[in-house]
Amino acid sequence: MSKKLKQTNVEKKIFPALIRLLEKEQFRKITITDICNEAGISRISFYRNYTSKEDIIIHELTKALALWRFNFAKETPEDAVIHFYEYLSANRSMLQTLYKCGLIYYVFAAFYNFFSSKDSPNDSQRYNGAAYTGVIWGFVYQWVIDGMEKTPQEMLAATKDFINYLSGIFDKMESEDTFLNENRF
Repeated sequence: MSKKLKQTNVEKKIFPALIRLLEKEQFRKITITDICNEAGISRISFYRNYTSKEDIIIHELTKALALWRFNFAKETPEDAVIHFYEYLSANRSMLQTLYKCGLIYYVFAAFYNFFSSKDSPNDSQRYNGAAYTGVIWGFVYQWVIDGMEKTPQEMLAATKDFINYLSGIFDKMESEDTFLNENRF
């Protein structure tokens, strides 16, 4: 079996194994050995692919986001966003398990690594990327807290409503020279 095929095989087994263990045990009590036993792999295979338990979560989420970008990069922004919410909806159990176990912040970390322009030398790109990450995270986090009962289409509508709201604020700021002076934050 080729090295790449072995790596893919380990990746396919390890994340679901961790999620199964999280449904029964606290994250801090789960060991690398527990994960390897649940996945049916050796510790050597684990350490060839990951550095820690946390790395499993970040790796899986980052891989999923990259796949989403690859599949929907040529779509309209609206279609890409709806497919993003559909992917999250299809992975509801995983997101709710991470939330229940207090690990949902790893989703934010993956979003930040994926959506932000944190390494850009351009201030505007870095801040825009951070703001975009925060908005997306806010919607996803609230959706998970609410039990992900809204459909992806409803989440798209809520996202569009927020964009329109922000646009209205900035339009008002541009039309009223004194807006910031009158409405101090």
